[in-house]
Amino acid sequence: MIQESLSHMKLLRIPSKKRRCNLNLIKLLLRLFFKRKVRDKSHILKLRKIWDRCASFFPLAPGVTVTPVSLSSLSAEWITPKTRPIATVLYIHGGGYCLGSLKTYRAFLSYFCTITNTRVLSFDYRLAPENPYPAGLNDALKIYKELLQQSSGSSVYIAGDSAGGGLALALLLLLKEEKIPFPKAVICFSPWLDLTHQGETFITNQEKDILLYAPSLPIVAKLYTADNDPSHPHFSPLRGNLSNLPPLFIQVAQEEILLSDSLRLFDKIKNAEGSLTLEVWENMFHAWPYLAPFLPEAREALMHIKEFLKRNETSKK
Repeated sequence: MIQESLSHMKLLRIPSKKRRCNLNLIKLLLRLFFKRKVRDKSHILKLRKIWDRCASFFPLAPGVTVTPVSLSSLSAEWITPKTRPIATVLYIHGGGYCLGSLKTYRAFLSYFCTITNTRVLSFDYRLAPENPYPAGLNDALKIYKELLQQSSGSSVYIAGDSAGGGLALALLLLLKEEKIPFPKAVICFSPWLDLTHQGETFITNQEKDILLYAPSLPIVAKLYTADNDPSHPHFSPLRGNLSNLPPLFIQVAQEEILLSDSLRLFDKIKNAEGSLTLEVWENMFHAWPYLAPFLPEAREALMHIKEFLKRNETSKK
C-alpha cells in the first residue's frame, strides 16, 4: 500500500503586472538602504537603534490590544485581535540572534494576529553578542513552558522568522529531548536552519537576495555560537533528528540565500514521513510578511497562515 505524503511544496507567483511594478520599487529601496555588511559588535549596536527607529513608523493594525507582561523574568507582550482568537501563538522574532525586539515586531504582529485571528505572545529573548548561546534558546524554552501552563488545553503554536524560525525549530528538538509536550504546529518565515551555510542557494542567490549580505552571516552566526560547533542541531536544526515532529508550515522566497535551508528541510521531513507545507514565493524577498503594514503580498501570505491554522484546528477536533 502506498501512503500519500503528508508534505507538500508549492510555488506561488504574483500574477498582476501592476503589483509586480510596485513590488520592484519596494525591493529596490530595500536593497539600497538595508542590504549591508555587518562588520563587528559595535555595528550590531548601531543596527539595533536604526531598526527601532524605523519600526516606530510602522502602523498598528486597527482594533488590536497590546498588553505588556513579564513571563519567566522576560519582557513580553500579548497582542490580541478584536475578534475571539482561534489559537495562541508564541512568536520568536528574527534578527540574526543579535537584533530585534518587542518594539521592532509589534506592528507586524498586530497584522499577524488580526489576519490569522490569533492572540500572539511576543517576548524579548537575550541577544548576542552580549548573551551568546544558550541564552536565547533557554529563554524560548522557559517562556514556552510557562505558556503551556497558562494555556490549560487551548491550542498553542510556535512561529518565527529568519533566526527566530531557526530558534523555533531548535526549540522543537529541545522539547523532544526533554520530553516536553509539542505545540500544535510550527510556522516559519524564511527560517535560518543551517549556520554552516552549506546550502546551494547561499552561493547562487547572493546577487538576487535584496536583504541578506551573504558574507555577513558567518560573522553574525559566530557572535551567537561563540566557541561552539555551528553544526550542532541547537544552531543548525536542519542537521538534527527531524522525525516525529508536529506539523510545519514554511514560507520562503525563491530569490533569497536561505532558500536551500527550507528545501533541504522539506526533503528531510518528507523522508521522515512528517508533515510540512512549504510555500516558495516567486519575486519575494527574505521574511517579506514582516512588511504586512505596507505590502499586499505580505498580508496575502498571512492569509495562507490563517487557512493553515483553520485546517489544523479542524483536524484536531
